Amino acid sequence: MDLLGATRIGHGTSAVTDQSVLALLAERQVALEICPTSYPPLGVHKPSDIPVRAVIDAGIPVTLGSDDPLVFGAGLAEQYVLCRDVLSLDDAWLAALARHSIVSSAAPAETKRALMDGVDAWSL
Repeated sequence: MDLLGATRIGHGTSAVTDQSVLALLAERQVALEICPTSYPPLGVHKPSDIPVRAVIDAGIPVTLGSDDPLVFGAGLAEQYVLCRDVLSLDDAWLAALARHSIVSSAAPAETKRALMDGVDAWSL
């Protein structure tokens, strides 16, 4: 983070093993992109152990990614389904994940506003 100025890190789930790393990520609001369906086949996490809640509870923005849909057979929608069905995240949690994704994206401000309006319309 210091050397490259990272604002978003892919597959950063190992951060949950070090409280100082979690604190730094939270302080700098560096988003962790988590790709739930790619971890179980690789033996990284069991589906129920993917630390989405732990990362958010630490104050870190979490975004969902689809990693490689052709290899893992799941697109972005399936990542949200796994979070709902396996991690028991309700609509408020799913909307928070979508908001984190939008805020931490490189999309133009106008696009971000339109996307946020869509999330708000869905979740409210």
